[in-house]
Amino acid sequence: MKWDASVILAKNEARKIPKRHRKYLVFFKGRYIMAQSPEKYLNHSCEPNTKEGRLCDVAARDIKKGEELTTDYSVNAPPHIKMKCLCGSRKII
Repeated sequence: MKWDASVILAKNEARKIPKRHRKYLVFFKGRYIMAQSPEKYLNHSCEPNTKEGRLCDVAARDIKKGEELTTDYSVNAPPHIKMKCLCGSRKII
C-alpha cells in the first residue's frame, strides 16, 4: 500500500495536531507525515502482517483474503507521541 505523503508538517505544526488526530501522524526519515486514506486505516499489531517499505507498507507474510491489514505503529511513531498498545499480542511493544 503506497502512502500518500502529500501532507508534510513541520515539528511545531505536528505538535499542534488535536489529540484525536495524532494517531495519523507518521514520523518518517525526519519528516512528520499526516497519513491519508487508505493507509491511515491500518490497525496496529505487535505482530503485523505488513512492514514499512519506502513510503509504503508491504506484506510481511501471506495475507488471507478478508484479513485485516496491520502494521507496527511503534516503528514510525513521532518522538513526542506515546502509544499505549492494546493489540492483545503476546509480543507487546
